Parts: sequence; structure tokens; C-alpha cells
Amino acid sequence: ACKSQIDSSCNQKCSPKELYSEQVSELQKHDWIDDKSRAMIMDFSMLNAESNLVSNVRYMVELPSFGLLHETVQIDTYKIFMYHGTFGMIILVLQMAFVAFIVWYTLIEILEIKAEGWAYFKEPWNYLDWLNLIILYCVIGLKLSTYLILSRFDFEALNINYIDFPPIGWFAVSELNVSAINFFLLYFKIFK
Repeated sequence: ACKSQIDSSCNQKCSPKELYSEQVSELQKHDWIDDKSRAMIMDFSMLNAESNLVSNVRYMVELPSFGLLHETVQIDTYKIFMYHGTFGMIILVLQMAFVAFIVWYTLIEILEIKAEGWAYFKEPWNYLDWLNLIILYCVIGLKLSTYLILSRFDFEALNINYIDFPPIGWFAVSELNVSAINFFLLYFKIFK
């Protein structure tokens, strides 16, 4: 084990190729893969710091009992470091303003409920407004979850510890999907 995660001499000895070879040798030594094995899965993540993109790759080989090999590859690419650099700070400020607008709009809807009483719930457009607000709060929750998960990791260049990027990617992709549903619903507000 290295004394420090950024100890370059230790990390050269612990190169990914050598670590991989050691792990495969260990698996072979203990007969981890045998005649009863039905699938082998290899997951790895690549971070391109220049373009600020993470790619998760899952390579799976299934070994069905009838003798064929079935290979599948799944590659997911997404941006997880949204607030990097000057442009990232601009995005952060705009998103904070957007959250302030969401809170303000929520307060306006609550004041409308107080003013109109039960008549407020007779208007179908109000249900669409609340659905949009709920979805927007879900997006905020997903964004905060991504940030909290990212804050636990140490992204040093010479770090050889495994970082589990797929859950982070799930939050990033889910945030985009939920936002897409909400923007579709917001389109109908034109008719209001």
C-alpha cells in the first residue's frame, strides 16, 4: 500500500496494468471463473479532465449453458463537474437565480391558494403548475445528491483508488430526463 495517494514512486509501481494483472492472477488462482460461470462483467470509468466528461464502460460476456458467447457493451458519457471554470461559475449563478424563482413562484401559488380557497383547485392549470414545481424540486434534489456524492471523492491525478462513477452518472442522467419531462409540461403553459 502506498503511504500517500500522490506518492509518484509508489504509484508507478502500482500501475493500473500491474494492478489488473495481479487481480486476474488472484482470480485464476482461486478458480473464480470455472465451468459454472455464466457471466463476466468488467466496469471501468474514464475521466477526460480537459473536456470535463466521464465515460462509464461496462463490458459483459455471458456464457449460456448452450455454449455461445454473448457480448454486450454499454457506454454512458456525461458531464459531472458542472461548475468548473468561469463558464461553470456563470452556470452556478444562473441556477441559483433559477432556484430563487422556483421558491418565489411556489410562494405565489401558496398565496393564491390562501386568497381563492377551494376555488383554486377547480382550475386544471393549477394542477399543471404544481406538477411543474414538484418536478423542479426533484431536479434540485438530484443536483444536490450529485454534488454531495462528488464532494466525498478525492480526484488526485495519481490516485489509484477506485471511484464508483456509475451512481454519479445515474443522478446526472436522471436529472436530465426529469428536466426533459418538465420542459415538455412547461410547453403546455403557453396555452394558459
